[in-house]
Amino acid sequence: MRTNAFLSLGLLGFVSGCAPALVNGTMRNPASTTDKLQSTQEYDVGPDRESHRYRITLGDWTPQSIGARIQVADPGPCGHTTSYAFTLVDEQGGRHPFRPDGAETPSTETIGGAAVKVATVAGKFDVAIGAKTPAVTIQMRPVESMKWCPALDFRWGFTQ
Repeated sequence: MRTNAFLSLGLLGFVSGCAPALVNGTMRNPASTTDKLQSTQEYDVGPDRESHRYRITLGDWTPQSIGARIQVADPGPCGHTTSYAFTLVDEQGGRHPFRPDGAETPSTETIGGAAVKVATVAGKFDVAIGAKTPAVTIQMRPVESMKWCPALDFRWGFTQ
């Protein structure tokens, strides 16, 4: 069984110093089933949403970790996963950094005649997701040298 909660939200612009935007969805708790579950959330920044996309897919759950595939698309320097730090925050306040499986895979898309950088990386968060875990949030924060890039929170509420 595959669950796909795909959300797309737009924002007209970012102002430096604003609180992170929240992308919120639900999925079945991966610890409550033997089915392979996957859930994707996406945040698009307008007005050119196709060229400013931030997407995280959760999947590949084990009792000790949860896998993630992260993709960012941006025509400027925010179009690299290395422009951000990704941290999974559990409901008890535990903070678990993203551990990539390797380097990001860069590519380029042409959108509206302009080149857009697209970078994808897979990896995992070392955290135990139990059957009673109510939710997790992945914080996407720009690294210090890229502080103008968007800060986002991707939250998954778990259903039983």
